[in-house]
Order: sequence, then C-alpha cells, then structure tokens
Amino acid sequence: MSPYWMNNSCSPFFGPRGSCTLGNLASYALDISTAKDVIAGVQFAQSNNIRLTIKNTGHDYLGRSAGAGSLGLWMRNLDNIDFFNYSSPFYTGPAVHIGAGVGYADFYPAASAEGYHVGGGSCSTVGITGGFSQGGGHGPLASQYGLGADPVLE
Repeated sequence: MSPYWMNNSCSPFFGPRGSCTLGNLASYALDISTAKDVIAGVQFAQSNNIRLTIKNTGHDYLGRSAGAGSLGLWMRNLDNIDFFNYSSPFYTGPAVHIGAGVGYADFYPAASAEGYHVGGGSCSTVGITGGFSQGGGHGPLASQYGLGADPVLE
C-alpha cells in the first residue's frame, strides 16, 4: 500500500505523547453480511449526506477503500464461491460467482479443487472483485495469460 494511505497517523513509536487519529480511515464502518446490509448502509449514507467507502478485503494500494469521515462498508463476509455453467449469447461454459469479500488466498485452492487454473495478483490477500478486477487486473502473468478483468462476465 502506498505510504500516504497506510494511516501513519497513529505510530506506536511516538510514545504516549504522540498524537493518534483516524487519519484517512473511515469514521464508522458496517461489517456487511447480506445485500440488505449494503442497501441499508447506502441509504443511511445518502440520507445523512455522509461520504461512502467500500472495502472488500481490507486494503487498496491507491487508498480507494480509505476515506476520512466516511461510512465504510466492509464486504469481507460476502465470501461465497459458487461454480456453475453459464450461458449467454456471447459465452457458454464454466463460470464462478465470487462474493465481494473473496481474496485470492481463498479462491486459488477453491478453483484448483474444481480443476481450474487462475491468474491473479502477486499478493494472495488481494480481493478479486474490488480494485483488482475493476482496475484491469494487472498481475505477474498478465503478459502471458491476459489481464484479470478479461474473463469477467458480469
């Protein structure tokens, strides 16, 4: 993570006289378990004019999951991994539905157990459905196997 977003606002090395603030972190957070939780959080933020941030697995290099004074929706409990057969006019074949809280540390073994190989980021703690895929999906094998966003269906 970029040093600016690491929240160096509460360093243990400054001792008891050092300051400790939330820095860029959300002031409030909801630990999301269902889609209804997301709806409630979005509606609350909208009706109270509060900045909203989304955090899927806990970090983002560019700090998109941070937001001073915001209400943060932490998606980590939406951790379903469901393999199924997909059919559309553009693609028919195997697919997987991945919850917003799934990281590669959990997805690699699940895909392997189903006989699939997955190209992801270089850090297994990266969330799949958040900034990685939405940012294109750059990884160490992208030049050989394509970007992480290439196989995204929905």
